[in-house]
Amino acid sequence: MTLFILTLFRSGHKLRVSSIYHLLTGKRTSSVLIFGYFHQILVFLGSLPSLEKAVFNQVIKKLLQLNYIEMNDEFGKITDLGQQALTEVVQLKQLTQLDGFRFGRMRIEMWRLILFAVQVISFISVRQKKYTPIEQRPEAVYQLKKWLKNADSNLIGLLLAELEKIFSQMPQNQADFLANQLSGYHQDGKVAFQLLAEEWQSEPWNVLFQQQCIDSFLEKVIPNSQIDLLISDFSQQNCNQSMLQTRDLFLADLNETEILQQRSIKTGTYYDHIIEWAISDENFPFEKFTLLDFKESKNFEEVIDLSYKNYQENYLNFRLSQIKNLRDCQWN
Repeated sequence: MTLFILTLFRSGHKLRVSSIYHLLTGKRTSSVLIFGYFHQILVFLGSLPSLEKAVFNQVIKKLLQLNYIEMNDEFGKITDLGQQALTEVVQLKQLTQLDGFRFGRMRIEMWRLILFAVQVISFISVRQKKYTPIEQRPEAVYQLKKWLKNADSNLIGLLLAELEKIFSQMPQNQADFLANQLSGYHQDGKVAFQLLAEEWQSEPWNVLFQQQCIDSFLEKVIPNSQIDLLISDFSQQNCNQSMLQTRDLFLADLNETEILQQRSIKTGTYYDHIIEWAISDENFPFEKFTLLDFKESKNFEEVIDLSYKNYQENYLNFRLSQIKNLRDCQWN
């Protein structure tokens, strides 16, 4: 746990320690999303939802004792010794497909539904009805029955082809990790902990590796494919539905006042929705807002540290200006 938390400081920026905890436990306020986005750690959103504050504080205390980070008020910054310690974290270089912001809310539910569907289809393919389903949850059973009812006549072949294609596009260790969890006729899938390589067996790396494998799989699901149709309802729950409603009204050319009235939401909530939309959508319509150009800022760290109180612009436009600037100058 200690070295994992240290990896979140690797940018070298000053990070609010409480925001790291909120990010890891899945708090999705606009301030946490902006924090994660600015420091390029948003992929870890909700990766440790059960992390206790006392445990987290103990890790921070240990990092201070090891002189891996230094604290100034509520902010922590990695030291040279901490950066040196990160060179020993072999797992960090492999966590490249993790995306808690996009999939974190429902990734486990979606993967369990896929496992369930593969088991059922396997037994259907050999016309066997006597088996013990690996899923009993009413919602999962309902989703599977709905999917089967509307399925293509060549469902078995299509599902097999989709699975093979996705697994072929994944790194071998990730594909094997997921494929060996599949169950079916004369095939009992293994549980995750039985499949972990040695470097992934300790906490929280065991959790992060499974999350990454599932995210990598889900990212490769083709729209309107059989797997996509299976998990579509769960997939939609990954998104903030209230934010989507605000987005749709904005795209229907309603102005801020009209959206606030129609949705009965406060200005702060409206701002939160627009900011989350901007972070999540590469095609966000920045041109419809009044943006600042930050010409006086030399680099992205200066842009991150700017305060909207120093500008004659509202909070929403200021944050959108930061997001646009970082997207254009730092990550493209």
